[in-house]
Amino acid sequence: MKLKHLIFPCAVVCMAALSLGVSVTLRRAHAGQAARTALRNIPWAPYQITYKTFNKKADWAEPVLLGESMRAVRSDGSSLESSTTYRLNRTVYDQQRLLQLPGGVRIRTDEQLALMTATRNAEEDGARARQQLDPMRSCAASREGGEINPPPIVTSEMLLGYQTYRIVIDAHRYRNTFWRAPALGCAELRMLGEKMDVHSGLVDETADRTAVEIRAGQPDPTLFELPRGFRNVSPSELAAAHAKACCQATLKDTEVAALQTADEHFRQFRFDW
Repeated sequence: MKLKHLIFPCAVVCMAALSLGVSVTLRRAHAGQAARTALRNIPWAPYQITYKTFNKKADWAEPVLLGESMRAVRSDGSSLESSTTYRLNRTVYDQQRLLQLPGGVRIRTDEQLALMTATRNAEEDGARARQQLDPMRSCAASREGGEINPPPIVTSEMLLGYQTYRIVIDAHRYRNTFWRAPALGCAELRMLGEKMDVHSGLVDETADRTAVEIRAGQPDPTLFELPRGFRNVSPSELAAAHAKACCQATLKDTEVAALQTADEHFRQFRFDW
């Protein structure tokens, strides 16, 4: 089971965004049916958080704003993540939204291309509930008992008026640090990704995603409305359209192959309205 962080893993943002290659997994505990049902019934902590992401390379004079994003969560588990990433010349590189609703509805949209990939699979509700981070376990393990591998270093720290768990995960050339607020259901208030130079061992690139506005409580309900006027396409079609629009490029065979599983899921669970 993957532990999804709020890092924007851009494959390429015109040399600007830092793609941090730390693979963090959870070892899942074997929970019984009763326990799984109980987990699904735990309400989510509602909030709406706005972020800015600053990137820096060793030869840059100062950090550069290359991303703005927002995450909103309702107590019923609905979530909305939106992001805008920029090139170094401040033109928009990408605008995406990921909407997840009860009933296993998952809709990823490309705002610039008016394209989306929309699916509905009721089985995903239980999986999302089990993958919630547990405030009782320092926000470093899932509610079903999964543990982060490699083991993190966890300390306590105040950030933006909230008590947070500061979680540091080192993996060779990459170090990720997360500040998660238990009062907000382990919402991340900051994520600092660092890439080390292979020769010197010093930090070579950073991506720093920090909250600039936090609203506890139920978010704006209009954020969770189904998108209108978007064409529903497979993940590989969406990726190909983005590559062409962005960079006049085509997907490599390896990229197409990597999307086959997602395409099959789309064919099986396609959702139109």
